Amino acid sequence: MTTQQLTPAQHTILAHAIEHTGGKIEWLPDNIKGDARKKVLDSLAKRALITAAGTEWLVSAEGYRALGLDAPQPDESAADAEALRKDAQKAPRTRENSKQA
Repeated sequence: MTTQQLTPAQHTILAHAIEHTGGKIEWLPDNIKGDARKKVLDSLAKRALITAAGTEWLVSAEGYRALGLDAPQPDESAADAEALRKDAQKAPRTRENSKQA
């Protein structure tokens, strides 16, 4: 398996996000302005180097591999907490002293 070739701008953006913000894309070089910012982000997303998380962009596992790094593993406790939260949302609500009880 070969690693993807990155442009200097893509490499800089991914490296900065990994080193300074834990993988969150918050900074782009000053020479990338206007629509060029959107095009760079779209290019990274099309190559699966970043993923959308709501309104934010995060470096994906493929993005870490493109820089020759191992992607961080999510905490099992965080995954367990997320699973419990989803289960709690699925449980039907009942009200005491009502016809639903």
